[in-house]
Amino acid sequence: MESSRNEAAYLAAVLSQKNQDDPKESAIREKISATVLRDEWARAAFARVRDIQVAYLRDVVAHVADAEYVHAASQKVLRDIVEALPSQIVEGRETLESLPKAKPVLVATNHFGAYKLLGINPKEELGVDIPGYTDMYPFPAYFAALNPVAKELGLGLYYSSNDFPGVFGEIHSKSGFIHIPALKEGRTAALIEQTKQVVERRPESAIVIFPEGTTSGKPTGMGPYALNSFKTGAYVLAAELALPVVLVAQYFHPSEGFKLKIFSATIPPKTDKAGYEALAAEQQRVMQEWLSAQEK
Repeated sequence: MESSRNEAAYLAAVLSQKNQDDPKESAIREKISATVLRDEWARAAFARVRDIQVAYLRDVVAHVADAEYVHAASQKVLRDIVEALPSQIVEGRETLESLPKAKPVLVATNHFGAYKLLGINPKEELGVDIPGYTDMYPFPAYFAALNPVAKELGLGLYYSSNDFPGVFGEIHSKSGFIHIPALKEGRTAALIEQTKQVVERRPESAIVIFPEGTTSGKPTGMGPYALNSFKTGAYVLAAELALPVVLVAQYFHPSEGFKLKIFSATIPPKTDKAGYEALAAEQQRVMQEWLSAQEK
């Protein structure tokens, strides 16, 4: 699968996933903006985060040959983002206290798309010209808000997402992040193998996963806290590798920052399709109830 990342068909598949001209993408971005950027404080904080990410990407593009440098810079930028745009655990800290420190976990969270407010032009702002890739959502802000969970557990913070084209895919991998292959053939096996390699190479890892598979509210045209159904892949992955799944909801307060609710931490048992679907549906249900209560 890795060798295919340089092939034309694979690159085309990656770029098709990054298309920001989709009407549903534009619609959810507008809804997120209306939800998040209501206060001057939030607008200023997001502007700072955008600047932080542009500086980070310029730096790692220049040092892409040095994997350790890229990894260290990627961990640092996650901390820098949370300093500029605070995130705090407001409920469920006792769940983390029950887990062993410095042991790998998966963090399952809602796909809150605030990062969509931070788009940049790779060619104009980073000097990276990839034909067909004129709008980029920088990946650190996809999941930086989960940093307090990793810090509480004494772990580094990583995540799993759709792949990125060209040098950005290379940076993604050297950062220790997991890419979901753009081509469906062998996708589950590739994800299990990548995750296994990450936790073997860096066992002190909290890996953020998004069970919805796409931005909350995007497929339905609803708001950013309207959860999509949870897919089962993350739970299959956790069961196969015997990793705890820590369920965490993200809610953004426009004058304070991210609020995190931690629900549970369980290692899913190996089961059949119906068993995984039941677990995914229950986790989606409890998270949706909490998010809906926050909105009210």
